Amino acid sequence: PTNGQGMLQLSFDIPGYGGQSKAAEYDALAISTLRLYKVEPDGQGGATESLIRKYKPATSVPDNLYLVSGRYKVVIEAGDRSEATYTNKTYAGESVFDLNAHETKIVPIECKITNVAVRVQFDATVAQKFDKGYHAYVCASDNFSQTDAENGLVPTLLYPKDSTGFFLLPEGTSNLSWCFSGESSDPDVNKNNTKTGKIELPQGGMQYTLNFKYSKTPDGYLTVVVKVQEYVNVFDDSFIFSPEPSVMGDGFGIGGVT
Repeated sequence: PTNGQGMLQLSFDIPGYGGQSKAAEYDALAISTLRLYKVEPDGQGGATESLIRKYKPATSVPDNLYLVSGRYKVVIEAGDRSEATYTNKTYAGESVFDLNAHETKIVPIECKITNVAVRVQFDATVAQKFDKGYHAYVCASDNFSQTDAENGLVPTLLYPKDSTGFFLLPEGTSNLSWCFSGESSDPDVNKNNTKTGKIELPQGGMQYTLNFKYSKTPDGYLTVVVKVQEYVNVFDDSFIFSPEPSVMGDGFGIGGVT
């Protein structure tokens, strides 16, 4: 590097990340974006950020970036931002760092899942009582609407069995809503064969579990009890954007002797 410049090294290392889904042919890294900002003081105790580089996909970033010394911010987004999906998860990560003149800076960036995960579990009592079938809807909407869910008017996932789905809340939406519906050959069971509710103010990167269980309430009515369990940072499902340092010859093969 010339006087006043340093060298930045960025590359992908993805431990624990499954990469491309064979079922959905989806690879979050293939549709990722890396943005590099120069951070400057604004003279009022704050800072301004100016975009100076953009790479799409993020894996196209050069091995070495020569930059004027100063403060920088790297932001990475990966995924197609599906609002309701079983497969197409979305990730994001960022880092602010200082680069000094004549310095080689290695910056690891952990990109975590940004979706809200919803795990639906059906207790054995549900299959026993709703012997003609049952399912649950989960929607990225503040209040559940059967019409909206069935016609795809809001981001919706249908859960016919135990599984985990992933949501991104649309702008203006603060909650997730859900609905259980079942059909039984027992007329008494069918008197209370649906139940709705919501997950209030869910947070990205967290999992919420809906545990559906059939029980009889003290007043004699048959109903479905739903237990919502919240787990923080449950996912061992992130990838690391970090350098893999390499040694190479400048104009000669590294395997030879010069």
